[in-house]
Amino acid sequence: GYSVDYVDIPYAERAGRSKFHWWADTRRYLRQVVRMALSYNPLRVFMPVGLLLLAFAAGKLVFDWVTRDFSLSPNTLLLFLAAFQIITTGMLADLVARRARRDRLLPSRRIHHEVVTLEPRARDPRAAEVVGLDARADDRPA
Repeated sequence: GYSVDYVDIPYAERAGRSKFHWWADTRRYLRQVVRMALSYNPLRVFMPVGLLLLAFAAGKLVFDWVTRDFSLSPNTLLLFLAAFQIITTGMLADLVARRARRDRLLPSRRIHHEVVTLEPRARDPRAAEVVGLDARADDRPA
């Protein structure tokens, strides 16, 4: 076989310090991932958390019924309410995200119903004011 020689290579030491900070950069990256997930598909974040809480609340409800003779503890009710609130918040966030995405892709639905022209009509004195002409000018014979 071949033999391997190790050759020393002279190099300059690092001039400054590293700009990478593992804790701050990891936290910033995770925050950006969550922000993107919430802005594009919020149900992907909220629904699993809400369903997990709902499953936990259902398990706690069964446990309470078995151990406490069919009575409902306040903690179980609180878990059900928290699950409901998280799921409905996710649905509301999804509605807002879809609306924002639609408004970015489509032109605004708030279109003015009046047609603005350079020649004002006698019936619309506001258009004459915008152009700076007298609205009665159209009524005069040419």
